[in-house]
Amino acid sequence: MDARRWVAAEARDKVLETGAEGVDAARRLGIETLDRARSVPGKLSSGMAGRVLRQRGDNEEPDEEG
Repeated sequence: MDARRWVAAEARDKVLETGAEGVDAARRLGIETLDRARSVPGKLSSGMAGRVLRQRGDNEEPDEEG
């Protein structure tokens, strides 16, 4: 009977360890995804601003008044 308990305890420990690794991996992936999502608005706005400035520089001549 002790051998069965030992095997069951080993199996339980392995399941808990595997589950904990999965949770940790999911947490890391979630953090990475959140960080990427946070950086997108800044990248988009700076990219659009740069394009607008380039287009204005190519298409418009500055006014003599200002």
